[in-house]
Amino acid sequence: MKQIRNFLSYFIFSTIILINSLAFSEEKKDYKKKYKDKIEELEEYQIEIDMLFAEYCYFHDDPICFEEENKEKDTVNELDIVDEEKGEIYYTKKNANLRKEPDTKSQVLIVILKNKPIIVYEVASNNPDWFIVEYNNIRGYIYGELITKEKSTDWIVKKDKDEKNEETINGDETSEEDIVQNIIKNCNSGYSTNDSFNSKSTYKDYCSCYGYGVIEIVDDDEAEYYDKYEEFSKEFNEKENKLRIDCATKTGFLFDYSDQEWVQDEIIACKNDYDQDFEISKSKYNKWCSCYHGYWPNLFDEDEAEYYDKYEELSKEFLDKEKKLNIDCLKNL
Repeated sequence: MKQIRNFLSYFIFSTIILINSLAFSEEKKDYKKKYKDKIEELEEYQIEIDMLFAEYCYFHDDPICFEEENKEKDTVNELDIVDEEKGEIYYTKKNANLRKEPDTKSQVLIVILKNKPIIVYEVASNNPDWFIVEYNNIRGYIYGELITKEKSTDWIVKKDKDEKNEETINGDETSEEDIVQNIIKNCNSGYSTNDSFNSKSTYKDYCSCYGYGVIEIVDDDEAEYYDKYEEFSKEFNEKENKLRIDCATKTGFLFDYSDQEWVQDEIIACKNDYDQDFEISKSKYNKWCSCYHGYWPNLFDEDEAEYYDKYEELSKEFLDKEKKLNIDCLKNL
């Protein structure tokens, strides 16, 4: 009897809980419906308000009507609206921070090494001491004192006619070997794992070849010419260019031509061809454009030029190199 009584008590208690749960569930459903109905009612009111506001603004030139539009204009980032065609190539005087805002306390986006080419667009709107620039497809601000139009030539060798076996760099007398090592050091300072297609060892081999080679083409006449005109002679530039190509061929070094004006035109044209249907983002596509067109001139050498003149088409070897460059640039994204 006691067991039956306990069972009945448990059954009644469970039934009460179940009934309360069902009641709460029904209340919850009713609440959801009421809430939904209220939202729909408010939405209808909002539509009427929007229509009245639109009608008012159509007939009245009230500043309140343009608040949203002005707000959108205020939030436009000047980094996104620069005129790319007005960009000019400058160089960093020393290692420089590319910042998110024109302020030394602002976030550093990337550190640009000394003597690196950057694209300068215009002066920052709210701080004339800073410039809007682009480096490796990253736009930001850089302090004006850290950039120059002329590429650094601090490795220039000036012969001291009074001392046969000694030469001068920046006023300090030093041996020829020291000069070579200084040139190699400056050359190697341009290496970065982030923006170079060359391995570190290839970069070192190229710089060593260039350092020992350039010392041979700077003679007394060239030093006097530079002292007088503050620029290299045409003959020197031709010799130095040939030396660079010879060292690159010998070591397998690849040049980045993205600082050349004609290459810049190709890069800009490439960026303008971006389509929303592409499988990669615009920023990655822009990076690919800089990589591909920046290194492409390495492929078109004298042999390829002769082949093209003869057959009026590109060689299979060239097309294979072009295909590899395309793949390598995609891998670097």
